[in-house]
Amino acid sequence: MWVALLATIGLVSTGIITWLAVVQQIRDRIDDTLAREISEFRELSDRHPELDINRLLHKSMAENVGDDHETFLGVLPDSTIAPVEGSQELPLDRGFRREILAHDEPGYGTYRSPKRGEIRYAVMPIVEAGTSDAAQTAHFVVAYFVSKELSDMRRVTFTYTIAGSIALIAIAGAAWLTSSSILTPLRNLRDTAQQFSATNTTERITVQGNDEVADLAMTFNNMLDRLSDALDAQRNMLDDVGHELRTPITIVRGNLELVDVNDPADVETTRDLSIDELDRMNELVNDMIILSKSRRPDFLNLEPINLADIVSDTLARYRRTHESSVTFETDRISDAWISGDRNRILQAAIQLVDNAIQVTSDGTISIGCERIGHSCRFWVSDTGPGIDLPDPNEVFERHTRATDMYEGTGLGLAIVAAISRAHGGTCEVTSTSPAGTTMTIDIPAIRYDDNRSRKGVEGT
Repeated sequence: MWVALLATIGLVSTGIITWLAVVQQIRDRIDDTLAREISEFRELSDRHPELDINRLLHKSMAENVGDDHETFLGVLPDSTIAPVEGSQELPLDRGFRREILAHDEPGYGTYRSPKRGEIRYAVMPIVEAGTSDAAQTAHFVVAYFVSKELSDMRRVTFTYTIAGSIALIAIAGAAWLTSSSILTPLRNLRDTAQQFSATNTTERITVQGNDEVADLAMTFNNMLDRLSDALDAQRNMLDDVGHELRTPITIVRGNLELVDVNDPADVETTRDLSIDELDRMNELVNDMIILSKSRRPDFLNLEPINLADIVSDTLARYRRTHESSVTFETDRISDAWISGDRNRILQAAIQLVDNAIQVTSDGTISIGCERIGHSCRFWVSDTGPGIDLPDPNEVFERHTRATDMYEGTGLGLAIVAAISRAHGGTCEVTSTSPAGTTMTIDIPAIRYDDNRSRKGVEGT
């Protein structure tokens, strides 16, 4: 709307200014033409002093060819001499004759004819030589029909008006289409922001095109993704608190209420139990903190990591302490470079091994890694009873236990999944009860040379 209004103001202003400038140029040109014709008549009179007034005027009419809308007159007290091809209306106009005969000196004037409109003229009185009583007086007149000249300009102006109107319609249409293409995504952004809430975090803007508005929509969607992640983390934190913390708090409180303060053994037992529950609460709180931070940008400190080193470090931690009950072995270890957080990857590996140890008694746990295409895979296999769930991958969800043999907070494998997602990877479980279980982590690979200088990400 504003574009069309500004265009209208611009076109009208340009038209008015152009009209005034051209009209002034026309008037200046007419005055120059009148002055030139008077000068030429004066030169003709000087060259032919032998001619009387009538012959001088007729000779001037015969030699001069007027421009369009220009005519010459010889006005005498009782008659008017005009070119044969000239306008016959002006010589018969008595008002014009009276105005011309009133001039005693050369000059210019403007006369408005009832039929021909505005007339600009130049007049030069002529006095024939002789006695003052017998001298004959006449007036040489050059007249220019200004209204007729301006009528041509009016036709041009009319054409300009039609063209300008068409241009305005085109501008208004283009402005409407442009504003619609700009405002529609903004309205969608507004509607999406209004519909987004703590209970509805799925609303997103449909991104179309590659312009600045599309960039704004993508940025807004990214903001909604971060906000949705924050709300999910907050909701999960509250769920975890309600699900897990209530039990140890109830246990501690119940034992403290029932303790016999006069029985040292009961006090000692209650103290030990309370400390164990508080330690479990501390472990649970730490796990919840890790999960709540897993989607934050600062969750990872990225560096090039070889998963083969993670396998070696993990085996070194367990072989001495668990070798008597579980046999550890490696399975297809090869260089598998990723861009990741070493501590987080090691934390995930330890969690997978801990879960395998809990279900493996006098069995074997295999750990391995390799590069497969554009991904690097790390896995832990056990010979335990397997996972008896319709979808084994449910074990990566919060508070899901595949068997009662598992101990802990129920958030360990959820942390593994969160660490994997933070690295742009995935987790998967392969299990056929009672044939054992294999848990794998796939993370995008990077190229890395022998000097351990990163070459860049190949892709996922």
